[in-house]
Amino acid sequence: MPANTKPLLLVTVLMVVISLLISVCSCYTVSEKLHSVLQQLVEAERRGEAESYADQHRIELVNGSVRVIVECDPDMIEEGTEAARALGIVELEAIVREDLVYPRLQVLIPITSLNTLAGEKSITRVELPGRVIPQGQ
Repeated sequence: MPANTKPLLLVTVLMVVISLLISVCSCYTVSEKLHSVLQQLVEAERRGEAESYADQHRIELVNGSVRVIVECDPDMIEEGTEAARALGIVELEAIVREDLVYPRLQVLIPITSLNTLAGEKSITRVELPGRVIPQGQ
């Protein structure tokens, strides 16, 4: 192999490795991103049993919507916020603390939109809040 093609080959190999790493990191499925209790709430909604399921699991519903915490990819905070805003009511934007790896949003979202939100590339996790943070705080 001629010496002048080695750098080109090295760059090509690095590009392939980087693209593989990116695709592996961004290929989480909806079920991996949506907390299991919320997955079961979606199933209960499909059966017409969301209210009963929510009562059993102490989940507060507001007119068919549920309050969730949404983790965004740190490089895609704006996209994550826009996706959440398109599907529900963003009550708190970009909750960022030193102990959080990913920026978080508090969102009131229809149960029927949970899978769609979790399917967004910019979203890394959707879960129930540990405690509700009142708006304006």
